[in-house]
Amino acid sequence: FTDQGLTFTTDFLASFSKAIAIKKEQNKVLEHAAEAERVVKRNKKMYAIIQETDTRQPKEKIVESILYQLTRTYGFTLGGIAFKKDNTLETTAVVGVDEEYADDVEQYRQWRMSTPVDIAPKAGVIGACAYYGNHIFIPDISDIAHLPMTANDQEALEHVTKPRTFLTIPIKCHDQIIGVLY
Repeated sequence: FTDQGLTFTTDFLASFSKAIAIKKEQNKVLEHAAEAERVVKRNKKMYAIIQETDTRQPKEKIVESILYQLTRTYGFTLGGIAFKKDNTLETTAVVGVDEEYADDVEQYRQWRMSTPVDIAPKAGVIGACAYYGNHIFIPDISDIAHLPMTANDQEALEHVTKPRTFLTIPIKCHDQIIGVLY
């Protein structure tokens, strides 16, 4: 290499490096834009759910209506909501969106609404969600069905014919856990 060739190569590599850095920044901007678009879509779905809810109904019916819309909108077969009472969670609504599973949903609803869940780390998925204040997502229950679990979680699975995905989300008000959506 000559001095001129070395200078040219160095300048070229510096320019190439800058181009890569710019491309990385462009990709970050595109990722942020895609995430913002997902948030907007999610917020539109939530707004539509709120708009579809008849607020003249009793509180229990409003909760059930919103739960049904969330369950349907996000592609779940069954949804439930439990609110904190002392150191337990009491389920106040369970809904199903697929007639094929209506019997399962009713059986699960009767059992869950009569079975409070302790708010504790070893109280099962719903109780742990409330205890830690974090969502818990299990993409495929069949992947973990063979693992040890609480009696409450085992019994819950017995009430559902084809368990698939499970998601719990803590419900917070002023940074306090007041319930769990599942």
